[in-house]
Amino acid sequence: MRNTFEIIFENVSEPSVDGLVNELLSHAKDIESIELSEEGTSENSDVFGREKLTKLLLAKEALTAMIRVRRFFVNAVVLDVALVRVVKYENTVDVDISFDIEEEKNPVSIMSSLHPYALELASSFSVGNVYGGLEPADDCATRYFTNLELGPLPHSDK
Repeated sequence: MRNTFEIIFENVSEPSVDGLVNELLSHAKDIESIELSEEGTSENSDVFGREKLTKLLLAKEALTAMIRVRRFFVNAVVLDVALVRVVKYENTVDVDISFDIEEEKNPVSIMSSLHPYALELASSFSVGNVYGGLEPADDCATRYFTNLELGPLPHSDK
């Protein structure tokens, strides 16, 4: 059985969005597609530069960019497919990464491995809050972590 998990970086400062997204994308082997809500179209990842995303974020009041990547790897974790989303609304920007994990691949271990990386990014890129868990991770009951705090879902197999 597969479950969808996500790590959400809330209230990212606009000047930090570019760096955070590029850091996340640097861990992907391939960018498969980029979709922008404001245009309702897909962009060719070869010609879509970070400058375009930054310009759109500054120019638009609301925007969602969805970047589908293959072979996302951090530490010992390798995710076959992940979706990086940038959502701007009401002068707020959130960035998240969502991915599926099969039960037999030990989601608890994977989320435990991704937690320190998420904390490092939150610290480096002026993030208000970072949390991760089963989708929807904005539901506190489905979280493996919120900032430094663990739970309520188990953080180890013991």
